[in-house]
Amino acid sequence: MILPKGLWIGSWWRRAMTRWGWTARRWTQHLLEGDYVALHTYGWTEFDIIDAATQVLTVTTYGVAPYVESDLESAPADVWARQPQIVSRLSV
Repeated sequence: MILPKGLWIGSWWRRAMTRWGWTARRWTQHLLEGDYVALHTYGWTEFDIIDAATQVLTVTTYGVAPYVESDLESAPADVWARQPQIVSRLSV
């Protein structure tokens, strides 16, 4: 069975964590947007300041679609015009 790339790595990570004894959740996380796995874009992650009242940390990963050298050579304006999108946003 072939799994989508994000689903495969997420599945692998859950199995590895279970094997290492991390079966009980030590914290509660809530997926607000996107997916927990954000590996297939060029991007960065922003850690918002922990809210003093709720003690919640929000983590947002932004990204643009990946590109290769030939994309830059054939259509550089198209690559530079790509707008970052939220790939993953979760709170812990």
